[in-house]
Amino acid sequence: MAAALATTLFLHWRNPFHGNASLLFAKTTLTTTGITTLIWIAVTLLTPAEPDELLLRFYRKVRPHAAGWRRVAALAPEIAPTRDLGRNLYCWLLGCAMVYAALFAGGQFCFERFGAGSAWAALAIVAAALLYREIRRRTGHEAAHG
Repeated sequence: MAAALATTLFLHWRNPFHGNASLLFAKTTLTTTGITTLIWIAVTLLTPAEPDELLLRFYRKVRPHAAGWRRVAALAPEIAPTRDLGRNLYCWLLGCAMVYAALFAGGQFCFERFGAGSAWAALAIVAAALLYREIRRRTGHEAAHG
């Protein structure tokens, strides 16, 4: 985040690009993204990995999809490997839809566009309900309470 802030401030201070406002925004955004990506990759490769104890605590608590955690999963044989990446992605999409729809609803209501705001709010509510149902199903509440 610091790299993105520093890059953006530097680019606005130096103003190396030319063109209309849309072109300037695109060039600045692409440059900031590229520089930030190079920096986070370098930091990732140049700093030590997290200790196994921390990774193991995370694995036991979160139980991520087994494919990316094979080495850590081998350290926790008492935990049955999970293979629910598809369901996790479904929940992630629902969460993103809920948050963005709620944000767009708020924006539409601020501009007194009540029809569009209501449609976005309805989408946020549907996404939230589907996410809630999926979480209840996963935690066993649906089976216990119907």
